[in-house]
Amino acid sequence: MLRIKFIFTLTIFLFTISCVAQNTQKEVFLMGTMHGVPKIIKHSYKPLFKRAMKYQPDAIYIERIRPEDTLSQKKAYQHYITYADSIKGTFEYEASRFETIRNKDLEHMSQDDFRYLAKSFLIKMDISNFKYYAYLLKHGLKGSKKPSREEDGDLSFKTAARLGLKYIHSMDDQSERDLYHQKWKECVEEGRKNGNNEIVNKLSKKDHRRSIIPAIFRRLGILNNKLNVMELFHRINSFRYVKTPCKPCEEGGVIWDNRNRKMAMNIGEQVMANQHQRNLVVVGAGHVVGMKAELEKLYPNIVVKIMEDQPHKTAKPIQQTEWVSQK
Repeated sequence: MLRIKFIFTLTIFLFTISCVAQNTQKEVFLMGTMHGVPKIIKHSYKPLFKRAMKYQPDAIYIERIRPEDTLSQKKAYQHYITYADSIKGTFEYEASRFETIRNKDLEHMSQDDFRYLAKSFLIKMDISNFKYYAYLLKHGLKGSKKPSREEDGDLSFKTAARLGLKYIHSMDDQSERDLYHQKWKECVEEGRKNGNNEIVNKLSKKDHRRSIIPAIFRRLGILNNKLNVMELFHRINSFRYVKTPCKPCEEGGVIWDNRNRKMAMNIGEQVMANQHQRNLVVVGAGHVVGMKAELEKLYPNIVVKIMEDQPHKTAKPIQQTEWVSQK
């Protein structure tokens, strides 16, 4: 009898531990966007916003450079660096005031608080939160009624404001920005001679044709989160469409893979260091396939989801092919 009670107690204990582990398992939800969009499809972010609100993230990550990544900032944020330098002479930053304001809930912050935090984050070169608090200063907690056509901000800032999130996480890497664009130009030049350009042009036309009807019905954001569509973007951005071997294309593909890996590491490191369970990542749709593969490889304890995943299914693993760098 005592043995039966012991086994029963042990079973309940193990079941409880299992449930707790499942409920506390960290996950990353990758949501692809188009960055800047034409006026005609300015509302394409709205279905994504509804999906983000349904997900109820504890934290949001966006495609901006982390404050400590000075190399990437020098490559891509020179205008922000200049702007930050220009206000340092007139703006008096006080660490105690900064922390006092940050300890408030968003709903208790004033316009002056939003303004102070925006400038503070700017001089700290935390551009994600500089942009976020500038957004709150302009639009308030309900967010903008009119889309800015910058899909990342329309989606991420509005979601964060509605949920009362006080901090936006950055995860981009632009350390090889110039080199990637150089290889892209060289690959296109080679493609004029070897026929690779004809391949990518056909793929682009295919993508344009299938986008027309969803764009009309404001479903383009949903379409661009379909796995087969994101795989197409991945093939184009990583030069995996080429049929004729091309050294600049191969080198550009390695750079693209490196960037996806570094962004995945920027996300994974922060997710593991924080207490947040549900983490929404708003990133260009062309990155999702590569980042998903890297996150699953580097952080097997994190569940990685995309919009096509069903709640009862495990996220479909995506295999990288061809020239994945071993750096």
